[in-house]
Amino acid sequence: MDDAWRHVFRYFRAAERIRYERVSKLWMRLLREYWKQLVSIDTNDLCVGVPAEYWSNCVAAVLGKKHCCNSTSDVLIWRF
Repeated sequence: MDDAWRHVFRYFRAAERIRYERVSKLWMRLLREYWKQLVSIDTNDLCVGVPAEYWSNCVAAVLGKKHCCNSTSDVLIWRF
């Protein structure tokens, strides 16, 4: 079943992957595997719809330096 989820997750945008990490521990584990395989991060794709001043929070979430973001940017990042 994990392989099926991995296949589905490939079609999500980066910001969606960050958002869906919060669904369950299983999804978080599987989605974190994806981030570990990345060689580079395109912030233009990753932070679509996020004001430039919050990009560092967005990228930090991907790199695992933050679970999510602060309460102010959380609203801005996940509103798509």
